[in-house]
Amino acid sequence: MACIPQDWCVYIGLPALLDCMTLLDANLVRATCATLRDAVRHHAWCDTKTRVRAADRNALHRWRAAFPQARGVNISGNVALCDDDFSECAGLEEVDMHGCAQVSDAAFVHVRGVRCLNMAGCIHVSDAAFVHLHCVEKLNASWCKNVGDDALAHIGHVRELNIAACMRMTGTGFVYLRKVQRLCMS
Repeated sequence: MACIPQDWCVYIGLPALLDCMTLLDANLVRATCATLRDAVRHHAWCDTKTRVRAADRNALHRWRAAFPQARGVNISGNVALCDDDFSECAGLEEVDMHGCAQVSDAAFVHVRGVRCLNMAGCIHVSDAAFVHLHCVEKLNASWCKNVGDDALAHIGHVRELNIAACMRMTGTGFVYLRKVQRLCMS
């Protein structure tokens, strides 16, 4: 199959088309030809609707190699992922890791710059993880049973916060939440 010329990518508005695609669509486009594969590789993806399934320990590495300019990822429900696997999330703005049961505080050193984070149900995460979340603006930490008031001291700039079912929260940490606009506790 012949590949389209690179200058045609701009002519047909490929960057705008890529903005409308999911990662599943992008994988199909990547398989078409080298020019399109390169266009997909250099696009700043932020598809957090399509879940990256980690069938093995290298799945997240392969995803990052295919989408090195990605700005967000959905890796929810991948119970096999461990802390070191999250090194592939460095530099991302949005991460959905809800239900990643093996994740502990050590994973969060890799997502320091994240602005939107869903870590709901990450049961091994404690207050210590929040030291690394100084940039987070939107956070879902619901069902994180080891998270308490001390965590809130590190995320005072958060605008949206879900701490439903965080049993160690007493309310004394709310003094740090001066910028919160939306708070969910149930």
